[in-house]
Amino acid sequence: MPTGKRGPVVYVSYKISQQLVRTTDANGSFMKQKTVVHSIDAEADQQIGLGDYDLLVGDEILRLKHLAGDPEWLVLSSNASAILV
Repeated sequence: MPTGKRGPVVYVSYKISQQLVRTTDANGSFMKQKTVVHSIDAEADQQIGLGDYDLLVGDEILRLKHLAGDPEWLVLSSNASAILV
């Protein structure tokens, strides 16, 4: 569902996964899980414009931002791993 837009985009297909990535901070290097959006596609007669979206997956909501660049989708939710359990 787009936030601040006319109405929802319905009947989307998506591919989202968790990946382990190495992160370095002041305490050293460690591995953490990162949610990665591989694709989100709408039916042929619908467009997914740029902007902020809420993706409803079961009972969970994943907050996303659709960009023109790479990566195309940024995950804004802090609890994104809840939808992939």
